[in-house]
Amino acid sequence: MRQLHRSNNLPWLLIGDLNEIQYLHEKEGGNPRPIQYMQAFQEAIDDCELHDMGYIGDPFTWHRGRIRERLDRGLANDGWSVLFPDAALQNLEYNHSDHRPLCVDTDYFSHNQMGGNNAQVKRFEARWLREESFNDTVLDAWTNVGADPNATSIYEKLNKMHAIFHDWDQRVLKKQKKKRLRKAQRDLERVMAGPMNDDSDVKRRELAELIEYLLELEEIQTRQRSRATWLTSGDRNTTFFQAFASARRKRNYVKKLKDEAGNWLEGDEITHEVLFAINSRQIPNEGNDTTVGMIPKIDSPERLPYNMF
Repeated sequence: MRQLHRSNNLPWLLIGDLNEIQYLHEKEGGNPRPIQYMQAFQEAIDDCELHDMGYIGDPFTWHRGRIRERLDRGLANDGWSVLFPDAALQNLEYNHSDHRPLCVDTDYFSHNQMGGNNAQVKRFEARWLREESFNDTVLDAWTNVGADPNATSIYEKLNKMHAIFHDWDQRVLKKQKKKRLRKAQRDLERVMAGPMNDDSDVKRRELAELIEYLLELEEIQTRQRSRATWLTSGDRNTTFFQAFASARRKRNYVKKLKDEAGNWLEGDEITHEVLFAINSRQIPNEGNDTTVGMIPKIDSPERLPYNMF
């Protein structure tokens, strides 16, 4: 592992029987695994800058007699996780082997969202505040909704303004974001390759400030999504923040929920159970054993957004 890590810095997924566990709870039966072996395995993972993908399904991937362990797993680096942010590893059913087969679905979290709807909740974007035209956009939106006879309450007016902001974001900002950055970078290269004089120095500083500003907008958006509040020595480390945000989304994903009868619910069964609890105002007894927060923003919801939990 270490030799492969030293020889390249490509996106990397390591999957299969690694013949070692990371923690004591990954083994049942038999003698406890010596701590030094698990520590050496963890150090190798850290040295290779890998992280455990986690799993969907049963935690134990190998069994023999009355002993079962999690010997098979998937390890990935940040480069691979950024390429496949919706990936998940599934521990499948035993077949002829004493090891479970593993399956990596690179689109698992994109097609297994609550309610079966891929639409994301639209939120206020902090990067809008850095746009010079945002104040005018707010004033124009407020004027328009103020003249709308169908928007009679503050709540309705704010909802319409919210929709106007996202329409402006899609039409103006997102459509032009990459073009603005590429154009500024090309212009800077052209200035740097041209004659060096006072005019070119001024132009170079202006373009450098513009590129800095556009990169900062990208950084703000990624930080807001990841809920991170720190930077690494001022670096434009968006790869780190994207990996952090993807990891948080997977960590918050509800894989199973136990009902009052002690049965485990998965997939759409969870959606139906939670919707019933919300609309009936009856929280199952087992609900007190979970950290699921059921706080609907509308009366009698019909579906659940992906990031409700």
